[in-house]
Formats: sequence, C-alpha cells, structure tokens
Amino acid sequence: MSYKVWTQKTDSESNFTAAELENAAKLSGVKVLSRKRLSAVWPEDVTINIIDEKPPCDTFKCGPLLIVNERVKQLLERFTNDVEFLSVSVKLRGEVYNGYYFANVVVSEDILDRDNSVYEEFDGEIEDISSLRLMDNDASSNVCFLDVDDYILLVREEVAAAIANENIGGVKFFAPEDWRPW
Repeated sequence: MSYKVWTQKTDSESNFTAAELENAAKLSGVKVLSRKRLSAVWPEDVTINIIDEKPPCDTFKCGPLLIVNERVKQLLERFTNDVEFLSVSVKLRGEVYNGYYFANVVVSEDILDRDNSVYEEFDGEIEDISSLRLMDNDASSNVCFLDVDDYILLVREEVAAAIANENIGGVKFFAPEDWRPW
C-alpha cells in the first residue's frame, strides 16, 4: 500500500482557509515540528484568527501547524495513534469555532527514494525537493512526515480515501510523483 501527499492546494479559494496565530508568543519555545508529544507544554489558550471572510475549512495550515476539526480528528483516530490532537481556539470576526486542534504528527518515515527524486542537499541535509519519489518498503505508519522534510505530510491511500469520502474541506491529496511544492 502506498502513500499520498496531504496538501492544502485545493481547487478553489472557497476550499482554502488563510489563518494566523493571534498569540504566537504563547508558542515560543514549543517545538511544533519536533515529532514529540507536546501535551505537557501546550498552552491552553492558543488562538488562531481566520483571515478570510468565510468560515474555516475542516482542515487548514496556520504556519507550520496543521489544524483539523473534530470530524477530521475522529477520522484520523480510526487509523493511527501517531497524531496528538492539541486544542486551539479558532476565531473569525469575534465568532469562536470550537472543536479545532493542532494535529501534531509524532512520527516520520525514511522512505525518500534518493536515486529517483530531485532535490538539493546542503550540509548533508536534503532541501528543496522538486520531484518526489518514495521507496516501496515496510513503513508502518498510516500518517507521517517524510523524515527529510517537515512539511511533506504523508498518509496511506486508505486514509486519503476515507477523508475524500467524507468530503473534508481544505485538503487535496497527490500521488508522490504528481506532487509539486509550488
């Protein structure tokens, strides 16, 4: 079974949410891309402001944070224990939307096919992947980050299909070979 890349590159503006942290200082020192559980250090009152004029989608990005609503949380919980859900407050023009979470993915997989992907390397670190190929191996995670890039979120095809079947807004999946960072 192979992976799909989870992106916010939706087909329309109506299926995209632009957001910013209201109180970014609250997350100072919290390593949100550490692949570690953060519940012990997560502030209770992290607030995300929606910049758009429309209600938030079911899932969206706010900087490096993947934000999901209760529907997406419940769906992901059916497939994995490798995502920690940390409560956030989402606001649009003073209206508060409850039931949103930072989906903290705590696992990564070393499955980049370095021979067939196109990327740059700087000081031994892989950067700027422009053509993505993954190795077929026994990776066990249903939801994970690619180990060389904090922003390439991978989900098994069955997870992507379940999300698509639920008409979840704010997400689009690509086969790795069809994914482009721009």
